[in-house]
Amino acid sequence: RTFQKKKKLFESNDAGTYMQDVLEQFVRAYAKIPREAHTPDEYDDARIAQCLDEYTNRYILSRSGGNINAVVTPRLMAKLGFWRPTAFLLIKKIIAEFSQSAFYPQAFELRLSDALAQHGGDAVKELHLTLPDRTNLALRGVADRVDVWHRGENSYLRVIDYKSARQSLEAARAWWGLQLQLLLYLD
Repeated sequence: RTFQKKKKLFESNDAGTYMQDVLEQFVRAYAKIPREAHTPDEYDDARIAQCLDEYTNRYILSRSGGNINAVVTPRLMAKLGFWRPTAFLLIKKIIAEFSQSAFYPQAFELRLSDALAQHGGDAVKELHLTLPDRTNLALRGVADRVDVWHRGENSYLRVIDYKSARQSLEAARAWWGLQLQLLLYLD
């Protein structure tokens, strides 16, 4: 008789999924309120903790088929206890950033091909550009978040891509253009 190992609902690599989920929930809720209506002290630590409780419960519900009690275990609670302080600090940083920035959230999980089609472009899988040195470039993918700043007749975009997984830079892969995204995150 063979035994199949049950897939766990929450693996250790779910930290990135959890972070992205709670951050997106927060930013979506924040963006529903016009910029002018936000006050500097509206999100104290207690309110952030309350939001985080709500978002965490939604995350667990979405992963558990609607039955939190079936998946809440001491192990899961320990993982959430480990991830939660980081999510809390990131939300505080996002609030501080929005209070100083002219950018405001506009889109989430935005596929480049969908964005082109929405603005009168052809529905394509990737955007092809020719650079001044005649190098051809193909852009494709999904942006975790896109913020917009309107200034006069101009609009500026800021693309946010949450990174939480540990990755190492491999020179050969970067040289051949297979790991260029990671280079953008180096400071």
